[in-house]
Amino acid sequence: MILRNLFGTLKNTFRIGDGLDTHKVIEANNGDENRPALRYNYATSKWQFTNNGADWSDMGSGESSFYEYVFIPIEWPEDGASAPDAAEKITHTNGKVSVRKFAGDSSQDVLIPWRVPDDMVVADGLFFQVLSVITEATGPTNEGVSFKLSGYCSGDGDDITGTFGDEIESKKTAMTYAQYVTFDTVLSGKVTVTDLAQGELAMLKLYRDHDDADDDYEQKLGVYGILLKIKRTMAG
Repeated sequence: MILRNLFGTLKNTFRIGDGLDTHKVIEANNGDENRPALRYNYATSKWQFTNNGADWSDMGSGESSFYEYVFIPIEWPEDGASAPDAAEKITHTNGKVSVRKFAGDSSQDVLIPWRVPDDMVVADGLFFQVLSVITEATGPTNEGVSFKLSGYCSGDGDDITGTFGDEIESKKTAMTYAQYVTFDTVLSGKVTVTDLAQGELAMLKLYRDHDDADDDYEQKLGVYGILLKIKRTMAG
């Protein structure tokens, strides 16, 4: 252990330094040329750390983050311009789930009002999946479905109308499933939400795209929810 200046102990206190205005550094001698270290920065009066001996960060400034998956039940969204069937309960032996059936011969949509969390990392955007149940007697045979999501944000003092961003797809292809089987579409790419911002009202438009080549299952499909993947900070 190398101490840059003087050191000593005072009861339960470990003291480093000579009382002068200089950085006080404690290094971890791991054999590297640039060693990890802690220091007290006399100019800023803050403790700092470095993992490479060169780049210093204030203690407590390294803001950790985590991914959260937000489940939105299908009962929450509002009708879009061409809405799917109203929510209904599907029952099979012991199982019960509420769904809205999206048509297989036309494109139908819903609008999802969703408040963006105050601690969301908006630069990382959001991603989505559609959670579904095969409700019809004729299930898909090597067939698929395609959903699209886009959105915009309205902040304090803004009108609730806005311009949707580019549509992003989440799909499930080459399915061969029987009635009452559940499935999730694949996680989408980053969804374009116009003016996405923390603490604002996001208006998300979800629709089944009958005209997409990936959507060749021609029966109705029961959707029981939407899953959003977002990143949030640990700071809250």
